[in-house]
Amino acid sequence: MLVNTKTNKDVFGRDWNARTAVHEYGGGAAIVHGGDAYFSNMGDGRVYKIKEGDDVPQPVTPGERQTCTT
Repeated sequence: MLVNTKTNKDVFGRDWNARTAVHEYGGGAAIVHGGDAYFSNMGDGRVYKIKEGDDVPQPVTPGERQTCTT
């Protein structure tokens, strides 16, 4: 869950989960830049962006997991 601290409301609905294990490495699960919130969705591992006032986040990263072949 992400909460807008100005409005004290959830940024997106219950179908999304901005949780990762990246904090174990010194990172974070979400960031706000230029009024857009970027977050990693726990369910599919993709990064999404949501603009203030929008209801549905838009994907930033590809839908299929990429594998390293090197």
